[in-house]
Amino acid sequence: MSEPTAAIEARALERTFKGGVEAVRGIDLDVAGGEVFGFLGPNGAGKTTLFKTLATLVIPDSGQVTIEGLDIVTQDEAVRRVITPVIADERSLRWRLTAYENIRLFAVLYGLEPGAVESRTWEVLETVGLADTGRKLVGEFSSGMKHRLMIARALL
Repeated sequence: MSEPTAAIEARALERTFKGGVEAVRGIDLDVAGGEVFGFLGPNGAGKTTLFKTLATLVIPDSGQVTIEGLDIVTQDEAVRRVITPVIADERSLRWRLTAYENIRLFAVLYGLEPGAVESRTWEVLETVGLADTGRKLVGEFSSGMKHRLMIARALL
């Protein structure tokens, strides 16, 4: 039996922010395809920075990361077609749009086939239990509903 290939590989990953705030230092990570993983740690430990780096939202200072064999720095657009983060404090939802309008917007931005946008939008809203509130403004959603909407976006 062959050794499984890692879907996510990180080697010596580091990220320091202005003012010398060291968010990520020397991370080595291997996550197999189909594996579910998470990070636990105190506030300020670098968990969000690490996830944002994996999702190409933050560029590392040093080290190398590949997602499905794609380099997160040089092949960032291809990586974003493979991985979508769901980060609790993310502010990318459009609060003055409905849940349906948010998902439809991201479907178009992600380049879904025009003929599939409508059905896929309702499909992911149904999957996360938001189809019945799809016409409600996101600004009126509870935190849990916003999290489910971010999961729907990731499922696109």
